Amino acid sequence: MKDFNTTKKILLWLLKAGGIVVLSLLSPQLPNNLLKSYLKDRRRLNERLKRLEEMGWIKITEENDKIKLELVEEGKKQAYYYDLENLKIKKPNKWDGLWRIVAFDIPEEKKIAREALRRKLKQLDFFQLQKSIFVLPYDCKKEMEVIKQTYEIWPYMTYIVAKEIDRSEKLKDKFNL
Repeated sequence: MKDFNTTKKILLWLLKAGGIVVLSLLSPQLPNNLLKSYLKDRRRLNERLKRLEEMGWIKITEENDKIKLELVEEGKKQAYYYDLENLKIKKPNKWDGLWRIVAFDIPEEKKIAREALRRKLKQLDFFQLQKSIFVLPYDCKKEMEVIKQTYEIWPYMTYIVAKEIDRSEKLKDKFNL
């Protein structure tokens, strides 16, 4: 379990850092929790990094006294998946009067992704207007990009911002607006 948490932390750290990090072997610039584990057991962390490289999630290159860690495409997918677990949509103090609509038409061969998307939208408190149309009154464009990338459904999902929508009174009640 500890290796899983270390893997998750490394991938999310690389994702948030833009995918590429160069570390000096003399003074590593790891986040505190990874730095503590690195200083305690460098061998174990190095093994974890090598394992991630073997899995095809990161690329490690060494040059002089520097190590370059690069998050490759498969690693990005895994990092997005881990990031999705913590995904939340911030509710502003005041509603801006705009509706965010997520519409999708995901083919049958991606049925698992379609059902996962529906579950995630409901978990994020979207209102299901129709089977493949969900509504939320808060900005969530960045969060929807993460979901599109994670489930690999970018060609099938559309994010719409609308000023007016039928049944808005029902929606306003639902969201206490």
